[in-house]
Amino acid sequence: MIFYVGISRSFRRVRAVCEAHGVPMMLSAGALYERARDRLRPYPAAMQGARVVIDSAGFTAMTVHGGVYPWSRDQYLDLVEQADPVWYASRDYCVEPSIATNDAERARRIAQTVDEYAALCAAATARGLPEPMPVLQGWHPHEYIACWTAMGRPRGLVGIGSVCRRHLRGDAGLLSVLDELAAHGVDRVHLFGVKGSAVGIVRADLFLGRMVESVDSHAWDYGARMQGIRTIDDRLCYLSDWIEKQDLQ
Repeated sequence: MIFYVGISRSFRRVRAVCEAHGVPMMLSAGALYERARDRLRPYPAAMQGARVVIDSAGFTAMTVHGGVYPWSRDQYLDLVEQADPVWYASRDYCVEPSIATNDAERARRIAQTVDEYAALCAAATARGLPEPMPVLQGWHPHEYIACWTAMGRPRGLVGIGSVCRRHLRGDAGLLSVLDELAAHGVDRVHLFGVKGSAVGIVRADLFLGRMVESVDSHAWDYGARMQGIRTIDDRLCYLSDWIEKQDLQ
C-alpha cells in the first residue's frame, strides 16, 4: 500500500524529509490558491521532479470557498501540466453529513461529481494530458455504485471520496463501502485522508490490503499545530518522527 504524505508549505525542506524516508507526497490544489488574486499559484519550483500526486481540494472548496471551486478547470489543469504528477484527482463534490444533509442534496452533488469528471476528462484530452483519476462520491454504499455506474464504470485506480470523517463499521461504514465496490468489480482504490487506525485494519485484511492501492494523510500538519509546534525546524522533526511511527516505508 502506497502512503502519500500531505504537504502544503516549506516545500523544499518538507520534500527533503519525505524523500529521505522514501515516501511520496500529495499536494492539494487549495494550498496554492491566492484569494487576493483569485488564482492558483504556479507549481513550486522546489517540487519539480518530485514523486507527487495532486488532490483537487474538494472538501476545502465546499467548506471554505462557499461550495464552489474558486479556481477554474483550466487553472487546475495548468497545475497538473506543470507538476507532471503520478496521478491527479478529478474535481468532486463531497457529501459529508455536515455538507449534504439529505438524500436529495447528496444526489445533486453526486451528479455534479459525475458531470465534472466528464468535463475534466474532455478538457484534459484536448490539452494532451492524461485523464484524471475518477473520484467516487456517496455516503451509503449504493450511492458510490450509482456514481461509478454514471461515470461509465471506469477501470484502473479509483478514488473514494468522503471517507475521512466516517466510521469504519456499520451500514455506511468504510468497510461496507469497500465491500460493495469490490462486489461490483472495483479492484483498485485510493482512500483520501483515512485515519491511522483504519489504515491498520485495511492493511491487515488480505483482500482489502490488495484492493486499497494507496491512501494519504495530512494528519502530521494538524498534529504539529495542535501541539503548538510553529518553527519550521521543529515541524520537520515532528514530520520525520510521524513518518517513522506510521511505518510508511
